[in-house]
Amino acid sequence: MEVKFDLSTCFSPDDVHAVLKEALNLSEHYGGNLDALHDVLTDPHEEWNITFTGTKSASAVIDAKFMKHFKRVFADAEKEGANVKTTFVD
Repeated sequence: MEVKFDLSTCFSPDDVHAVLKEALNLSEHYGGNLDALHDVLTDPHEEWNITFTGTKSASAVIDAKFMKHFKRVFADAEKEGANVKTTFVD
C-alpha cells in the first residue's frame, strides 16, 4: 500500500496518530502513542510504502523532540525487518 501524509496539517502528536490510524486502517485498540506505533509497524501486515511531507514545518509546530522520536520509530522498525518503507520530505 502506498500512503502519503502531509504532516504540515497536524498540530499535535494526537493529530499525527489520528491521521495514521485512519489512513492505515488501524484497529480501534491502537494506543495512539509511539510504543503502540512501533508495535503496529512490526506486526505482520501488507507492505506499506509511506511518504511523509511537511516534516520541517511539523517539527516547528508540533514539537521537534516528538518528530525526532517519531522518525526513529520508523527507522527502528525498518531495521527490525518490518514490512514498511518510509520517506520523510521537508
